[in-house]
Amino acid sequence: MKTVLYIHGKDGSPSESEHYKPLFPDCEVIGWDYQTFTPWETGAEIHKAIEELKTKYKNILLIANSIGAYFCMNAGIDQIIHKAYFISPVVDMEKLNGVELAGEWLHYVKSHPVKWNAPTHILYGSKDNLISFDDGLTVLESVDDAATICWGDDWRTPTIDQWSELLENTTFTWVEENGVKGRLVKGCNGNTIFLPAAGFREECDSVCTEVGVYWSSTLHNYIPERAWSYHFTFENCHLCGTYERTRGQCVRAVLSPK
Repeated sequence: MKTVLYIHGKDGSPSESEHYKPLFPDCEVIGWDYQTFTPWETGAEIHKAIEELKTKYKNILLIANSIGAYFCMNAGIDQIIHKAYFISPVVDMEKLNGVELAGEWLHYVKSHPVKWNAPTHILYGSKDNLISFDDGLTVLESVDDAATICWGDDWRTPTIDQWSELLENTTFTWVEENGVKGRLVKGCNGNTIFLPAAGFREECDSVCTEVGVYWSSTLHNYIPERAWSYHFTFENCHLCGTYERTRGQCVRAVLSPK
């Protein structure tokens, strides 16, 4: 049997777990209340609670809110739980808007960077002003790279520099192969790859009007919600950095060099 453990945020309550019971009808949903409020003490509390649940349940799903998620990520439980769902999680305490750390908290945060490898789904509120979306990254980490997740550690999504190199050193010809339109990419050595014009998806609607849009792993420098893409139609090809990372686009994975 599976169980869902809910960890609330600051000034929250275990009773909030009631909201999640309809979403997990086949699981026992448990709201849990911590008695301390520091990452080192509360993390230890959460670890002990998870270890106890593991003796009763085969799979433990975790739902955590705000700073409750931060406490969980400092509990050493990512190898114990089956999956996590975070709601507006605090990931970097030093980047909270309007919060200045000092004393033991500051020392702990600086000396204990977050390490979290459990499969995790994250939901941020559109009006969440506490959390900064800027994580300082310029390229996707492997845990966020769809190519790596789907095909293994040897695969990744190409960077925008690699897409640019492809554009500069190959020919891109609009063709139709087996009834599928797209661009045939041909190198100077004669090797070719075919990129279907598979369109893209926004929310629930699939848009496919003879256009190809392929993600790169390179993030936008100033707008962290966006990433760079390679975009083509039957008329032209270009690189574009205006698309939101929530947009559904194609991925043409590349094999990492050994």
